[in-house]
This record gives sequence, structure tokens and C-alpha cells, in this order.
Amino acid sequence: MVSIEKKQVNKKTYYYLEQSYRKDNQVHKKTKYLGTTLPKNLETLKSDFLTEYYKETWFLSLTR
Repeated sequence: MVSIEKKQVNKKTYYYLEQSYRKDNQVHKKTKYLGTTLPKNLETLKSDFLTEYYKETWFLSLTR
């Protein structure tokens, strides 16, 4: 499940999409920067990010 991560640096807020996954008994995170404000097409961005994540993880493991 893709989640929205909110980080504050020097009183500025930055938003990221984040997906965590396990690989070799370790937790890894894939992130994508959204900007300083949340975009209006957030659901589309989540869907595209998740599709990209699946392509990188599942497609590469199936082609080996």
C-alpha cells in the first residue's frame, strides 16, 4: 500500500509517496517526491507509482 510521507525541514513541509517492501529479510523503501503541497491528482499519482513499483520488483524477478 502506498502511503504519503510528510517531512518537515526548517519549517518547510515536503510530501513524498512511499512504498515499503521486504528483500533479503530487510525492509527497503521506495519514495517519490511530490512537492511542497499535495497535488490534486493524488490518486492517479499513487496508481502510477504502484504500477512502476510492481514493474520494477515483479517483472524483473519473473524475467530472471
